[in-house]
Amino acid sequence: MTYSLYMTIATSPPIEMPLELLSVKEKWQLVQTLCDDIAGYPQEELDLPDWHQGVLQEREERIAKGDASWIPIEDAIRSLEAKFA
Repeated sequence: MTYSLYMTIATSPPIEMPLELLSVKEKWQLVQTLCDDIAGYPQEELDLPDWHQGVLQEREERIAKGDASWIPIEDAIRSLEAKFA
C-alpha cells in the first residue's frame, strides 16, 4: 500500500494540498484529528498489529505493579512539539 503526500480537503470540488506545505503545528493537528477519529472505532475494527497486544499487556502490568508514571497529555504534546518543531 502506498500513500500520497497530499491531503485532500473535502470541499466541492475537493482540494489537494501537498503535506510539505503544512506547518509542523498543522501536521500535529492533523495527527490529533486522525487519532480522535480512530479512537471512536470498536477495537475489533482496528486491525492492530500482533505486537501491539503485547505492548498493551506490558503497560497494564506496569500499572498494576505501580511501576508506571503519568504526565498530563498536554505536557506530553508540548514536549513532542518542542522536540520536532
